Amino acid sequence: MLFMNLSYLEGGGIPIVSSAQAPMVDPLPQALMITAIVIGASVTALAFMVSIKIFHHFGTLEWKRLFMEK
Repeated sequence: MLFMNLSYLEGGGIPIVSSAQAPMVDPLPQALMITAIVIGASVTALAFMVSIKIFHHFGTLEWKRLFMEK
C-alpha cells in the first residue's frame, strides 16, 4: 500500500499517454517494487537449486551431518 500511495497524484495521468502539460504519476515506485519481486524470486530459485545440489552430493540436508568431522 505504501508504494501505491507514494506515486499517487490527484488528477495525474499515465506518463506514456499523457500530454507534456498534464501532471503525471511517478512510475518509479512501481518499477522498484517489480524489480524487488524479480530479485526475490531469483534469489529463492538460486537457494533452492543450491540445496538440491547439496542434497545430491551429500545425501542429506541436515546441518549436523553435513558438518561432521570425518
